[in-house]
Amino acid sequence: TFDIRAGEVVSDCLGHPVTCVSFTNDGNCTLSSCMDSTVRLLDRSSGELLQSYKGHKNADYKVESCMTRGDAYVVSGSEDGR
Repeated sequence: TFDIRAGEVVSDCLGHPVTCVSFTNDGNCTLSSCMDSTVRLLDRSSGELLQSYKGHKNADYKVESCMTRGDAYVVSGSEDGR
């Protein structure tokens, strides 16, 4: 992202192509799906990895992920239908 006020570009490298980014409902974190079959929960202000989730397949296609309404659960699609 580009911060106009500070005049700087901020980027985070997750090491793999990102297929989906969504915000938690409280706006404090981002949830990122990557093509290494991992969903990562990151602190929005610091970029710190808070949690990573596996158990789905995401290697070839765009797979969506999001948090439930109360930010209690992560929901993700999977290429293998599981």
